[in-house]
Amino acid sequence: MKSSGKKQQSMGSPFFIQMAVHDLRGPLTAILNGLDLSLQTEYPLEPDETNRILRLCLDSGNALMRQIDSLLDIAQIENNSLPLHPQEVDPRMLIDSAYRTLANTFIEKNIRLDTHYEEPLPPFQADAEIMRRVFVNMLDNALRFSGRGAAILVEARAEVGDEGGRRVAISVTDNGPGIPEEQRATVFDAYRRLEQTEQAPGARRGMGLGLTFCKLAVEAHQGRITVEDANGGMSGARFVVRLPIAPSSP
Repeated sequence: MKSSGKKQQSMGSPFFIQMAVHDLRGPLTAILNGLDLSLQTEYPLEPDETNRILRLCLDSGNALMRQIDSLLDIAQIENNSLPLHPQEVDPRMLIDSAYRTLANTFIEKNIRLDTHYEEPLPPFQADAEIMRRVFVNMLDNALRFSGRGAAILVEARAEVGDEGGRRVAISVTDNGPGIPEEQRATVFDAYRRLEQTEQAPGARRGMGLGLTFCKLAVEAHQGRITVEDANGGMSGARFVVRLPIAPSSP
């Protein structure tokens, strides 16, 4: 597996531990508060309100699990100890699986997922579960920066790489404020918050592990992830993952 650059912070450093604990406390607090509210008996909630709170608890629990998985995977990737199990991956099924993981959040925020696939769109070789989690994190990031009623655009196409090899390019574009060009070099650093961009009102404030995991996981597959200006009538940021259709032998 390919190594992926210098570490921004040691996994055991006080800074990293402090930020990790801060990041994990958010969804855990939401779960505890939601359960406490739904179980209180002095002013019983209506069934619909109870169901809504429980769905939010479930979403927070899934977010907590993604953060824990990212922490563990980042440590394994940096130590070259994350096992990869390559198989044939269909880009369409990959995006559909990632969307289904976050479907409740899309519905809750009334956000539409638009897809555009250029044919022919061949499968590529990758660890399907790791790649699914990459795009769950990318969609989750797009949701965080998209307001209610917005749209998120996913595009995929086959292209020729710089060295002549074939690769697949999959992008996720949001309708948020975008990322200033001078901050794009550090957007994938662990626990690096953007200074000038704002999340959608009421969104969870992530600390940045999701995008760090995406970068390390994509590079472990001999690929590359970049951030660009949005296109196609969108207003936010466009994250593009480029992966070789048939990776070279190590």
